[in-house]
Parts: sequence; C-alpha cells; structure tokens
Amino acid sequence: MKNFLITLGCALIVMGCSETSTENTSATHQMIKTLGIIFLATALLACQTTVINNEVVDSGKTKDGPIMEGSKEDIAAVFQVFADWGAARDAGNVYGVVAVHDPDMLIMTRDQEILRGHDGVRDFYAQNYYDGSTREMFNQVIEVRVLGEVAIVIGRFLVIDIPKEIEDPGYYLIMLRKNAEGVWKIYRDIDTPSPDGLMLKPTTSN
Repeated sequence: MKNFLITLGCALIVMGCSETSTENTSATHQMIKTLGIIFLATALLACQTTVINNEVVDSGKTKDGPIMEGSKEDIAAVFQVFADWGAARDAGNVYGVVAVHDPDMLIMTRDQEILRGHDGVRDFYAQNYYDGSTREMFNQVIEVRVLGEVAIVIGRFLVIDIPKEIEDPGYYLIMLRKNAEGVWKIYRDIDTPSPDGLMLKPTTSN
C-alpha cells in the first residue's frame, strides 16, 4: 500500500505540473498536484522504521542527519549522486550535471513549462549555473527513502545570486531510479517555495 500511494502521489504531481493554457485548467492542475502531495506525504509519514543493512532501527529525524530508509549501499549511492551533482553544478560543469540525470528526466519548477530529458536539464543549468555564474545553492537533505528501484529524497534549499538580487528558498522532492546497469540517476525534480529555506542562509561575521 505504501509503494502504491507513493507511485500514485508522484503520478498526480507530474500531472498537476503539466503545461496549462487557461485559468480553469490551471486551477484543476493545481488541485491535482495538491492531491498528489497529500498521497505522497501520507505514504511517507506511514513509514515507521528505518532499514539499514537489513537491521530495523527506530525511524525519525536525528539531531545530526536525515530520516533514512534503505540499505547502506543504496543510501550511499544516492548521496554520491547528490555529491556529484553538487560538485558539477558548483563548477559550472553543465555536462557533468546532465550525466547524473536519467534520459527521461523531468524538471518541474514553478513559473516554467516542464523541462524534459537531458536537453531540458542542459538548458536549465546552462542558464543558471554556467561557468562563472554567481548563483549559489545551499541544500539540506531531510529524508531519504529507497523503495526498490526508486528512491525519494526530500529536503530544503536556498538559492542566492547576490548580483542578480535573487534569494529563493523552498523545499524539493527528488525521485531517483536505478537504470538497467544498476546505476542511480535523478529522474524527477520538483520544488516549491517556502521561507523555511532561509534557515540555510550563511551567517556573515562582522
């Protein structure tokens, strides 16, 4: 049931983020997206245990890290994808960013049409994280759950670009899937604005 709700929730979110052309269809898609988020949240909140190396331990966010469910091997692989992604992004290496994404990738960010596949990833990062870009992203993973061939990662973020006067806080939901070669790739990337991301803002010393 948990996996069914997760699959249904993600499908509804994708439907809700699809392109709209009228005010009525926009409202309908927003309702579908909200319903999908509810299904997904219900499934994730229903998870009561964390499984690491086949050992069941108490679940819940610890003081020093995120909620995690899955084998150590899979969780480490997912974090490595995030590390490679962040390193390539910070270096302005757009091709390195594309490499960690699935060919059927969808980026669903607000105020834009869905960005599809490697071309969509390339276009998005070439516009925002090119070599020499002043844009910075701060990220905190809240939850990682590996569910078979799919992994769900939830976290908060803060994007800052001082010269462009951009300060964009929010939450993200990222889905990864394991490809035919057994390699984890980012498959879906959804974000929503929230002031909670401001907690990641670096402190400046006088």
